[in-house]
Amino acid sequence: MISQQITRSQRIKILPQQIHLLNLFHLTTLELEQRISLELEENPLLEEIESSVDSESQDEVVADYADYEEFAYDDVPDCRKEHQNFFTEGNMPDRQISEEPSFRDRLKEQMGFQCGTEKELRIACFIIDSLNDYGMLEEDTSKLAEEYSFRSSGWTDPGEIDLVLQQLQELDPPGVGARSFQECLLLQLKKEKKADEITVEAGNAISNHFTDLLHREYGRICKAMNVTINRLKEIVKYISTLSFRPVLETPPLQTENRVIIPDFSVAVKDDKINVSLTRQRSDTLQINHDWMNNIMTQCSERDKGTHQYLKGKMQAAEWFISAIRQREQTMTRTMLAIVNWQKAFFQSGDELDLKPMILRNIAEIVQVDISTISRITSNKYAETHFGTILLKNLFSEGLRDNNGMAVTSKVIQAELRELVEAEDKHNPFSDNDLSHLLSQKGFRVARRTVAKYRESLGIVAANFRAAT
Repeated sequence: MISQQITRSQRIKILPQQIHLLNLFHLTTLELEQRISLELEENPLLEEIESSVDSESQDEVVADYADYEEFAYDDVPDCRKEHQNFFTEGNMPDRQISEEPSFRDRLKEQMGFQCGTEKELRIACFIIDSLNDYGMLEEDTSKLAEEYSFRSSGWTDPGEIDLVLQQLQELDPPGVGARSFQECLLLQLKKEKKADEITVEAGNAISNHFTDLLHREYGRICKAMNVTINRLKEIVKYISTLSFRPVLETPPLQTENRVIIPDFSVAVKDDKINVSLTRQRSDTLQINHDWMNNIMTQCSERDKGTHQYLKGKMQAAEWFISAIRQREQTMTRTMLAIVNWQKAFFQSGDELDLKPMILRNIAEIVQVDISTISRITSNKYAETHFGTILLKNLFSEGLRDNNGMAVTSKVIQAELRELVEAEDKHNPFSDNDLSHLLSQKGFRVARRTVAKYRESLGIVAANFRAAT
């Protein structure tokens, strides 16, 4: 017997306009300029207002060169003689300086031959841009899928990200795209394509006994793998020839020569801190009413297609200007909240003055979703009196010291790095040792947390740090 039932369910429906607005939050200053240029090209009803200051300065420049024709060629040197005087044979001006491509450039070039569709290539480029400076992937694929879906304004399944990532992990350098040290080592073994006994045993040890390897639980590993201690030492020695970092070519601070355009300006005067966007764009855009009125007078009332076209373009232009304004207001409120939270840091410029701060803290102050704060602070920079800083570096979880005071994970990581740098290279500290030493310094940090911080700093476990 067929029966009908009425059920209620809640669904979150995101409108296309909301997706576009979220995409605007993610854009950097340079990317926003490109987006505005695209909108100006595609929408004739949207126009840019010329700055009166720019036009005045342009008039002054024109006036300065009013007599150019008369005096332009007075003191022009003989370029051939000047050329001979200033350049040697090995340093001629027509020799171009070639820029060494980054590992990301090389990966994108390789993926151009691997990907079967244009969408796969776009996903591949997105994943490559998400790699850290050591060629490893810190975000899980579900998060990447969500982020890519917002950027492309269309749903992308995490499975699609996984498939493209698998293709990426087959490329050089071996281990690239790994999501953990364990996966990095396994990818390198897979790349070697060897089936000899030592390689198989190393793969077994890494796959099934990685935690025991890190903690030097050799007795347990020998029993589980049914090998002698001498054989296990050979396996560990073989594993130590592999790299924990796929990309080793350059230090992280010198991997790419990128031009950074700050999105915010933070100025400190006396005890006051002023925050502003480096460029306000909503005030430079307007509706081109003259063009619209001109078209309207030329077309008849029966020309419904033209009227519909103009109406659509008008709505699109109004929405775009409003979205840019909303982006600016939300970004300014967000930056103000960050500066107020980290006031001591912005006054001193010392990272040790950073307070524990997570996305949720700022989201609650600004009264927006955590994902919105994530997009606003992603790839955004602020210009300060002590240099240009990346906003996401200001966020870190906090722990309590022995006095009950909250300290950031960055402070503890700095202490951890100092301990490792000062350790005996022939007898390095284990994670338990580091936990105990940090406790003596006033930081109560569990062994697992030490391991987490150590890995985030790119420091391998003690048995792999030991000098041979």
